[in-house]
Amino acid sequence: MSSRMLEMKTFSTNGDKLRKEFDGKEIAVLDIGTDPTEVIKNLLDDNGMETISIIDNMNDEFVYNSSEAVKSTIEVYAPNLRRLPESEKQILFEKLFEQAAMDNPEIYSVNNEHQKARVVDFFNVYGEKLRNAFGGKEIDVLDIGSGCGTVLKEVIVDNSGLKFSKIIGVDISEEMVKFSNEKYGSDLISFQVMDAGKEIPENLKNQKFDLITSFFVFHWISDFDLAFKNVQNLLKPNGVFCCVLVQIQKETIENFLQSNDDEFMQLFDFENIPNFRLSDDPTEVIKSQLDANKMEIDIIIDDKNDEYVYDNFEDVKSSIEVYVPKLSILSESEKPEIYERLFKIFDLKKRNDKFILSTETISFIVRKLAVSGSGFLRTTKSHL
Repeated sequence: MSSRMLEMKTFSTNGDKLRKEFDGKEIAVLDIGTDPTEVIKNLLDDNGMETISIIDNMNDEFVYNSSEAVKSTIEVYAPNLRRLPESEKQILFEKLFEQAAMDNPEIYSVNNEHQKARVVDFFNVYGEKLRNAFGGKEIDVLDIGSGCGTVLKEVIVDNSGLKFSKIIGVDISEEMVKFSNEKYGSDLISFQVMDAGKEIPENLKNQKFDLITSFFVFHWISDFDLAFKNVQNLLKPNGVFCCVLVQIQKETIENFLQSNDDEFMQLFDFENIPNFRLSDDPTEVIKSQLDANKMEIDIIIDDKNDEYVYDNFEDVKSSIEVYVPKLSILSESEKPEIYERLFKIFDLKKRNDKFILSTETISFIVRKLAVSGSGFLRTTKSHL
């Protein structure tokens, strides 16, 4: 069987390494940048076989009942995985399943109703204050961690009473952004990929916003310093930043960190814990960050106890899987014990046939100070 034989040419990067690897001999190359169907057609033609029918790019879905079945199938198509130590293989599968869970907008949107309700509460309490702050003018808004877009569209856009000239939602997940643009994208609203804990993307660097919102996201960001700097850089002078984040008690985190159960610890990303979570006074850490970035605090509410009420046990588990996506790598037989331990840690209660999970949140509304000459001038609080 003949192949299209290509002489190895000079590559701009790693050329010497590749030439040494193949030692000058001719090699068969399939350029993955070309149309793979055309490559197959050419090979068939070279070997005197007439193509009667060829189906290109048919998307198939493989449905599995367990993560173990998925892993077994992947090992069939990537047999070199079997050569890896079990510990390395587990890490690879964890990353795969974690990304799949966090990137599933349908699952996320179904289990996001409790956070949506908390954002509704936030605007019920502070909506008038925000409307007065902007005096009825149309504003440019950036929502950090917009997820599947539901909260941004159905709460902030449709029910906050604010007026808008431009709205951008950003999220770390490409799948979430794609889903949001398809469902909610319009001349007014658009979504794009951005990680608030990394450098601002080029297409956003020169944009400025009157209002930046972030609900139940900042506690996931490990580079807290950079995230606050990004907010400061993206706000207009006198622009407003509204944020609600979840605080886990320092003692709870320390109990996790002192655990001797490696398998249990692998479910949580404790290597990248934001600094405020390990502080005896997390609110003071946040205040210091805001002050360092020239943002004046109007409201900061510390340790407000929120209760998430669920109708049934399955809803509790589904909600937790959104926030601990690595649970999806466990077999169904392993999950009950893990859930039992998690419910003890987070103090799950049952009341009047309802399940109650308690959380502590830190909420704040701040304003970027206006610049005058080389210094910063504090603004009045007549509106905010």
